[in-house]
Amino acid sequence: MGKWITIAVLLLLPAMLAAQPKVYKLSATDSTLKNINLEDLLWTYSTEDHPDMALPTYNDSNWATTDCRIDLEHSDWFKGFTWLRLHLWVDSTLTQTPLAMLIVQRGASEIYLDGKLLFKYGVINGKDSSIYYNPHSMPLTFSFDTVGKHVLAVRYANYASKESILKRASTTAGFSIRMVRANNTIIQQISEYFLEGFIIVFVVGLSFALCLLHLFLFLYYREEKSNLYFSIFCLALAFSFALPHISSFATFPSVSIALNNGFLVAMSVLAFSLTALTNDLFSESKIRFYILSALCIVPPIIGISSNLGAWIAIPFLMLLVMLEAFILTIRAIIRKKEGARIIGIGILLFTLFFLGSVLTITVVAGFKGGLVINDTNYPGLGTLLLTMAIVAILSIPVSMSVFLAWKFAKTTRNLNKQLAQVQALSEKTLAQEQEKKHLLENQKQQLEIEVAERTKEIVEEKQKSDDLLRNILPQEVAEELKEKGATEAKYYDHVSVLFTDFVNFTQAGERFSPQELVDELHACFKAFDNIISKYGIEKIKTIGDAYLAVCGLPKADAQHATKTVQAALEIRDFMRERKKQFPDKTFDIRIGIHSGPVVAGIVGVKKFAYDIWGDTVNTAARMESSSEADKINISHNTYEQVQQQYDCTYRGEITAKNKGELRMYFVEGKV
Repeated sequence: MGKWITIAVLLLLPAMLAAQPKVYKLSATDSTLKNINLEDLLWTYSTEDHPDMALPTYNDSNWATTDCRIDLEHSDWFKGFTWLRLHLWVDSTLTQTPLAMLIVQRGASEIYLDGKLLFKYGVINGKDSSIYYNPHSMPLTFSFDTVGKHVLAVRYANYASKESILKRASTTAGFSIRMVRANNTIIQQISEYFLEGFIIVFVVGLSFALCLLHLFLFLYYREEKSNLYFSIFCLALAFSFALPHISSFATFPSVSIALNNGFLVAMSVLAFSLTALTNDLFSESKIRFYILSALCIVPPIIGISSNLGAWIAIPFLMLLVMLEAFILTIRAIIRKKEGARIIGIGILLFTLFFLGSVLTITVVAGFKGGLVINDTNYPGLGTLLLTMAIVAILSIPVSMSVFLAWKFAKTTRNLNKQLAQVQALSEKTLAQEQEKKHLLENQKQQLEIEVAERTKEIVEEKQKSDDLLRNILPQEVAEELKEKGATEAKYYDHVSVLFTDFVNFTQAGERFSPQELVDELHACFKAFDNIISKYGIEKIKTIGDAYLAVCGLPKADAQHATKTVQAALEIRDFMRERKKQFPDKTFDIRIGIHSGPVVAGIVGVKKFAYDIWGDTVNTAARMESSSEADKINISHNTYEQVQQQYDCTYRGEITAKNKGELRMYFVEGKV
């Protein structure tokens, strides 16, 4: 009987032992404590939910086991919620030691140690109300208080795991968790964040600066399209560095997905701009460019339905673009295309780094499952790759800048050579023309040609004289003079005469050199000409510093008084502004206006000029001489015609010969 009992116990012993959860021992003397990957251990799990499942006394002996990453390809049991428990044994060397957990997750979790809630990320509240949160391996400090057995329990939910497999480019629905010493980890992560942030800010800032620089170069010289492509390249490069960095700190998975999608677009634009740049510089055939440009829109399109597919397509796209850039650059160097070596060095360094780093990371990650800058298993490898990355990233901008400087210098030298050649050719041509002219003087046929040329010159000179005549005389008067050889003086009933004069011109002129005086008069009278031309006012002449113009002839104008006053206001405002700009280099102005009849015509046969006569002209001159600096003085005749449109101030009367007392008004401005 005892024999059969012993046999039964031996048969049941493996089953009894299998029912007990495995306990993992932790000790400070264990070298693996530097980085304990708890996701590599087997956790017990249950899809039911009860708060007692966090307690160390809870019986989970009948639970199945899994790893906490929950690979959906091999874990059909996960429906969006689970409890996970891990049994640990801690010896005396590890108690009261500051430790840290580094967690990366896609869902929401509550982490308990021996029934006490340590950390909570997100909110678990059913399929439709749960809020997911990713701590991104931020160190979460804790310690074991006692020696012996401890239970780490995680209440975890990720109801969107199956729907987001393609979007996340991952089949894992759970979380990754590591345990490390707190002090060393915090210092290491601070140093890594600082170094990474410095590199990101430097590269992104430099890329944006180069983007704007070359964009402006393209806008000012659009024939050089390589500047545009390089500007787009720098912009895409900046986003390619900035978006993953921002994504690494995004705590909400939806934000990370959006940033990752933006990164895919940036990489596609980066590929497009690089192939456009190399083809523009080194290729005459555009077939490959069109094909690769079409391929550049494939990853974003694939990413709409499958982010995993887009992440697979991006490396192949970049590989094709890099390969094309490499081949075009090498071919251009072999063909000794100017500037190819300069640009080629940058493109080749960038291409070689990309291919080499991808190969290195693939090999190392294949053996180890990951690579960090300060990886103790591969000392110096991460730093080497980082240094290579900086050199490669800067290689294209630096080589492009050197190329543009070289190209600018070469263009300048070529222009100087061409200018010297043109000058020499011009001198030679001039000597040949002189010799030819001497020979043509003795040949009748050549004389006829010369006569034709002279005739052409005469026509041109006649055109110049006609233009000059129309500039001196009103168009109607000029046409009459050309047709009849003379003009008749005409009487005009209603015109307005404008006189201007500079105050104390003689004394003010002593401050100027002769050339400065002439230049200032020219600047002022040129502005007066432009102003009166807007209102159809005819300039008559300038006498020293005086300016005479009339409105209402040779074509009658019912608004002659209004237009003349408006022009006078603009002349006054112009002189005010000029006085503000050049207080010691210009003059104060007086303006007088009178309306009435005049006689207009041409006098003399040499240096003839169109002029006006009559009492109206004299009265306008009296209005000007009786005005004040920076004032417009008008007669009563003019006042009656403009009083409804302009604000005028009565200022008294003056005595005029054969006219009696004349009332005067200052024009202040529009009503």
